[in-house]
Amino acid sequence: MQAALREALDQYFATTQFNFTKDTYITALRQSMEAVYLRKRPLVSIDIEAFERNPSKVTEVGVAIYDPEAQQLLLQPTIKTLHIIIKENKQMLNTRFVPNKKFEFNGGYSYELLMIQLRQFLANLFNHYLVDCRGSLVGHNVDGDIKWIRGMGVKFDNPSVVDTMKIFSYSRSKGTTLRGLLRTMGIPHANLHNAANDAYYTLLASFALCDPQQRERFNLDTYLTLYPSDLPKKVRDADKRREKFLDFALLEVQQPIFEDFRDSALWFNSKVQLTSYPYDREAAEAAAAEAKAAKENGQAEVVEVEEETPREAPTPKPKPKHKKWKK
Repeated sequence: MQAALREALDQYFATTQFNFTKDTYITALRQSMEAVYLRKRPLVSIDIEAFERNPSKVTEVGVAIYDPEAQQLLLQPTIKTLHIIIKENKQMLNTRFVPNKKFEFNGGYSYELLMIQLRQFLANLFNHYLVDCRGSLVGHNVDGDIKWIRGMGVKFDNPSVVDTMKIFSYSRSKGTTLRGLLRTMGIPHANLHNAANDAYYTLLASFALCDPQQRERFNLDTYLTLYPSDLPKKVRDADKRREKFLDFALLEVQQPIFEDFRDSALWFNSKVQLTSYPYDREAAEAAAAEAKAAKENGQAEVVEVEEETPREAPTPKPKPKHKKWKK
């Protein structure tokens, strides 16, 4: 099993023509794919929800764990998901910038823990899966989650990290939110901004992003710049807020065509392909060189003008005459 997966991964990197904006992204992608696709060690997906009026106050912690031991060949592996509500901050509810999904965990039971209990639990969890089993930490913009975890007083060394937001940003110019990623990869979802739901969906997204066949299927090895929307900004912002707070599905008024449904990887992804253009390295490098030359020429012209036309000494202003006051 391991030998076959390693061979498939090596073949993928040997034959794929990557078209990213930076070559260093290929190395970073390979590290993440080795952590996920080879299924050798556990993956611990983490998500933290904080109070929007005071981001230092953590309100929820979500954990989703994939342990490949004894389930490498399962078509649908078991994922352990845990939702924890911090008891001291239970009454802190988000409503303005993100929806309140604290009590809408899709996986069943939520646990209320005191902060001191949570610290001990997370310390045990990280020691087992990340230290003893040498697993990887998964997250969407995981650096922020790590910062919050350490801010809660949980100590752990720098783990191996798989950041789904970074990986997806190698392929798309925008739409790299968790919701945008899930839509692109065709992963049904609901009640985002619940910590455990987000951790679970982030783990599923890492499976898709780090699968060579999925990457080829969804054209993820080419950086696509999406055309700007022609809708007014006010309308776009209202649509985004409605999606975030109401969890409604996207509606399409046109009749579906069976052949398109059969042949396309996914309708949403196909629409993205039609409203974007691939990264052109030669054009980007030429434009950067031209801009650099123009900047240098502009600076030279300014210096030359300053040398040829020295400034004249300023004319001294006459001293003001003071009026004599009569007694």
